[in-house]
Amino acid sequence: MEQNFLGLWDKLLSYLSEEDFLQFSGISSERWREFCRFIRDRLEEEEARSFGQGSTDEESCFSSQQGRAAFVVYTDGAARGNPGPAAMGILIEDEHGQKILEHSEYLGEATNNVAEYRAFLWAARRVLEFRPSTVTFKTDSQLLARQLNGIYKVKAPHIQPLHKQALELLEALPSYKILSIPRGENARADCLANQALDGHLSP
Repeated sequence: MEQNFLGLWDKLLSYLSEEDFLQFSGISSERWREFCRFIRDRLEEEEARSFGQGSTDEESCFSSQQGRAAFVVYTDGAARGNPGPAAMGILIEDEHGQKILEHSEYLGEATNNVAEYRAFLWAARRVLEFRPSTVTFKTDSQLLARQLNGIYKVKAPHIQPLHKQALELLEALPSYKILSIPRGENARADCLANQALDGHLSP
């Protein structure tokens, strides 16, 4: 496809929380989820019909890896200033350490914690499309890992809707782990996030 509409849809959802949409539209939470499923089903059908006709390398790689059982996902969010210019980096590997895809994206103005959550949400939505049996998420954000593992409470109002979206995505996975790792073990995702920042901020 000339445009990755699934990716655009995921990006839209990362900006528009369920709570915001319900308040705007007045529909029920159940109808919101039905709407999201309907749109995703239609986009998946369109992508399937268009596969092989101008697909990007990432899309081709993604399609060829569908059905594998286990995945490892590295995520990183970076902000220069708090808040300040922010970006995210994601690396998805199979259980053997083979790279499946990478993603790097500038996010605009955000705090570091928001960038970490945005990276996690993008990665969780994307890896769900592989229909995995288990996913191991790795992040160097101790706060993110501990909040999603239920160790820390989420007190910041601007983080609460992101946390809620993350838990809803995790509920859709048959099995998962969220690990806090040293920054050195998350080097590729960190590099991708900083590449997006450098690319946007460079004159």
